[in-house]
Amino acid sequence: MFLTPERFRRILTHEDRSILAGTVRGIFAVIRPFYTLGVWWRNRSFDRHPEKINHVSVPVLSVGNLTLGGTGKSPVVRFLALELQRLGFRVAVLSRGYRAEEQQENQNRPESRSVPEKNHFLTDATGKPLNDEGREMARALPTVRLYQNPDRTASAIRAITEDDVNALILDDGYQHRKLFRDGNILLIDAEEPFGLTGKLFPCGTLREPMRNLSRADVIILTHADRLNERERHSLRAELAERFPMKPNCVWVEAIHCPTVFISPTSERIPVETFSEKISETHSEPRFGAFCGIGKPTGFFRSLRQCGITLVTEKIYPDHHVFSSDEMEKLTVWTQKHQLSALLCTEKDAVKLPATLPDGTPIYALQIEMAFLAGEEDFRSWIQKTVKEKELFR
Repeated sequence: MFLTPERFRRILTHEDRSILAGTVRGIFAVIRPFYTLGVWWRNRSFDRHPEKINHVSVPVLSVGNLTLGGTGKSPVVRFLALELQRLGFRVAVLSRGYRAEEQQENQNRPESRSVPEKNHFLTDATGKPLNDEGREMARALPTVRLYQNPDRTASAIRAITEDDVNALILDDGYQHRKLFRDGNILLIDAEEPFGLTGKLFPCGTLREPMRNLSRADVIILTHADRLNERERHSLRAELAERFPMKPNCVWVEAIHCPTVFISPTSERIPVETFSEKISETHSEPRFGAFCGIGKPTGFFRSLRQCGITLVTEKIYPDHHVFSSDEMEKLTVWTQKHQLSALLCTEKDAVKLPATLPDGTPIYALQIEMAFLAGEEDFRSWIQKTVKEKELFR
């Protein structure tokens, strides 16, 4: 059985009450203790044997979460990289590069988007193909070195010795404890702060127990605008009461703001004027949206917040690779609903042509991070952490 993110969620929440879903939940319940034991043993090993952790000579900051799926890491990584550059550092972002090789064939298609023509938009600093998140990052941070390799230590050493990098960011690195980090930035989604169901995978979406937020130096509550001020305050108090936290842990409340739509010709259209712009060529534009990300509901909600009325929606698995056959099916879907344009995420757009075979344009929504609270504390923590490491070099 092929599980999409949405079906996985319906099974876990018992929204899907079919016999098959019940069987899957039973299988998950059998697997969960083994997963829990593996997570406990791995963390215990690093806690008791710190000599297993590799150290490098430059500051290392990690951005990650305790849950599966999207909490909005990419905008945070971009903000952190730009802030480190502002402080005068030469920055590299280290990520695993999930499904990069599989996506390579699609990236080399001649009909792919024309924006990332330079080689560094297609490959990392070592010449290896970038995955979707890497290509998205390369567009946003053209002066930052990107490394994609499951062995983050090897990437770190290469970045320092060959590229003269003096600050490193671990993308999705909270569980990657093999490389020492000078600061841990943990993201918690305001909508699901304890993960879906509050249980460990596969009975929930927690990668590791909530008590492990004790490793965090900074906690960023993402999508904080989904809660009112009183609810955010209550959540912070509950986390502090139920789970051990560092006494000096920095608390930040952030939102992810849709800023512009990127057109097939790379024009950046502000979200406020997008519908009006499309109306110049279509008197009554009809929009369809699709995505292959960890939390698709958030993307569709963002579009509606931009004032976009969606005729139809389509969800693909996270990191989905779009084959030629699927592009044809997407075209049929578009024609069936008589759509004027398709809307997707930046992460999806880097794997797609600028238009469908029938000429329907594809627009990518760009998201940036903004703060509701804690911005100055966060900036101060970044500066203090990296400067302290420099003093001991």
